[in-house]
Amino acid sequence: MSRLDYVGFVTSKLQNVAALVWVLLLLCLSHCAGTVDPRAQLTPAQPYQRAEARPSSPARAEPEAAEPVAKKAETRGLFYRTTSPTAVVYLLGSIHVGTQQLYPMRDAIEEAFSEADLAVVEVRLDDASAQTLAGPLLQAMAYPPGESLDEHLTEETRSALSDYVAEANLPKKMFERLRPWAAAVLVTTLELGKLGLSASEGMDHYFQQRAGEAHKKIRALETPEEQLGLLSGIEARVQDLMLRESLERRGELEETMDAALSAWKRGDAQALVDSMLAPMRVPDYLPVFERLFLERNRRMATVILNLLEGKETAFVVVGSGHVVGRGGIVDLLRRAGYTVEQL
Repeated sequence: MSRLDYVGFVTSKLQNVAALVWVLLLLCLSHCAGTVDPRAQLTPAQPYQRAEARPSSPARAEPEAAEPVAKKAETRGLFYRTTSPTAVVYLLGSIHVGTQQLYPMRDAIEEAFSEADLAVVEVRLDDASAQTLAGPLLQAMAYPPGESLDEHLTEETRSALSDYVAEANLPKKMFERLRPWAAAVLVTTLELGKLGLSASEGMDHYFQQRAGEAHKKIRALETPEEQLGLLSGIEARVQDLMLRESLERRGELEETMDAALSAWKRGDAQALVDSMLAPMRVPDYLPVFERLFLERNRRMATVILNLLEGKETAFVVVGSGHVVGRGGIVDLLRRAGYTVEQL
């Protein structure tokens, strides 16, 4: 079986190549436990104004049966606005997986999206682009014929994977030639599915689809190829650690996602820092965190600064982990002298 045929078998088990790509590109470090102190990566602060956050809109009385758990009036969301003399940028920190109950979002978010001339997403990915990316993605995911995952793993990780395959009653063939980073994401994808969470219901996907339906201009902060390069470039030792932690800590995934979604619904940036970034304190992950978060934050903030020099209203959707905390996009925009208001 060729590499593409093999990984095609794996992706067929997940039903949708586009959805798999979303998870591969957006969730690879959902179980990482180490980070670098972002403050060490910042340039000296420039003067900026801090705007007081507005109180969330009061909940409206509606029939109980018509109210999903995350109804727009009750869910603030991680939502910001910044302006220049000529442009407006709305910034929504997203959660990359979700359920239908998250939508529609509260009026302020939906109305800002409707107002926008331009939708900006972290990476533009639809069925067509997923198919274009499928070849490079599948080759990056799998070892060439003659190599197997087992021979690249430590004994501890190999044993944990064997136990998981048996416990979950999965075909061993699903993992036999995947690279460790791809195997880690496959485990996470399967476990998220058990929780009823999918990338196809994530906030990025929701607004990209809405933008297409509204015939808005769509721009991406990064290309799928750039994100794929970030994943496939992770050193072997760290890939092994990622897979082992995804297996050993999968029982914590529901609690982790509940905490992240709860913090997002409250618009609680500090709680998102605590749940998504603060646990990443192990030295093993320092280069990975710098590469996948801090460097990308700076590039994304530069794109937004360029938007503020234009004449359009832009609605930007990017992962919450890139928005919050020291070295996050909001912090970097404020350091560049802009007032960023949480709505």
